[in-house]
Amino acid sequence: MADIEAGTKAGAKAGTKAGAASAPRAKRATRPVEAAPSAGPEPSLRILETRVLRGPNYWAREPVIRLLVDLGILEEYPSNLMPEFTDALIALLPTLEDHACSLGRRGGFITRLRDGTWAGHIAEHIALEFQNLAGTDVRHGKTRGAGKTGQYNCIYEYREEAVGLQAGRMAVALVNHLVAPDDPAVFFDFAPELEGLIRLAERQAFGPSTQALIDEAVSRDIPFIRLDRHSLVQFGHGVYQQRIRATMTSLTSAIGVDVASDKSLTNRLLDSAGLPVPRADVVDTEDGAVAAARRIGFPCVVKPLDGNHGRGVHLDLRSDEDVRAAFHGRSLRAGPGTWSWRATSPATTTAAWSSAAGWPPSPSACRRR
Repeated sequence: MADIEAGTKAGAKAGTKAGAASAPRAKRATRPVEAAPSAGPEPSLRILETRVLRGPNYWAREPVIRLLVDLGILEEYPSNLMPEFTDALIALLPTLEDHACSLGRRGGFITRLRDGTWAGHIAEHIALEFQNLAGTDVRHGKTRGAGKTGQYNCIYEYREEAVGLQAGRMAVALVNHLVAPDDPAVFFDFAPELEGLIRLAERQAFGPSTQALIDEAVSRDIPFIRLDRHSLVQFGHGVYQQRIRATMTSLTSAIGVDVASDKSLTNRLLDSAGLPVPRADVVDTEDGAVAAARRIGFPCVVKPLDGNHGRGVHLDLRSDEDVRAAFHGRSLRAGPGTWSWRATSPATTTAAWSSAAGWPPSPSACRRR
């Protein structure tokens, strides 16, 4: 059999979440769907090759994943010849109703399933929907013949590489499971698998500062590429590329980073420049933190001297007991080593952790707004 479907983006008028394969080509449309052999369908869909395309490429302008899949015996079994397949798939993923596919309307992909479409095309849509359910909005996909009978290039958009790859593997596994739901060799436990994908997406997600910069770049049609598991991101290509890590750019000085990482030093420098800053003090012990909080005034806040993303921040501390509890709660979670604390008011105490036990404790501060 020649090409399968050529994909398109979901139409804006249809308000769909996922694009998919386009209408069958004329050569494919002229081929009648013949009765399947009596042996019945088998879970023979498998991935032969995986390739991640991180920038504009042959298939699309946006980053996509290409799976070279082999349908095996499923080449002879479009979805309309597999009893209960479509209903079982819709029961697990009712949000596939939002996929327009080549029909350009909501429910278009469901119509294609009932009329008959092939396993590679189905896996493409499932991979897109798995990513959407994990919180990464993706829309574009296409499935085309790879030359050999039964082999297809399954192309789908991704935002987070690890999430996209896992979604593709899960999609193939789910198709095989639905083809043979009673076969323990291809059993697919849907709920735990989806939960694992969601957790993976959460771990891979950018922090709020990095995500805000990426969103602004996307709104200006500036391409970006993630360069590591953390927050190192490249904007643009070639001689125009720039790199950031969180809120730092490739032009940020090392001294500036060191200063910004030390909240106490930053507080003093801003104060010396005449800018309003919260009152602060540096402490190393629980009693010191309580004394600083009394001197500054309640309510106060406990936060690390060197930290980000709000980690270790204790808010609205209104008594000595609150400050002591925050101090011990922070140190108990950290494990062995040396602790120092910092507090700000209203409601701020800060702890800084020295990883090597025996080193001098890092300073902490208590500050008042």
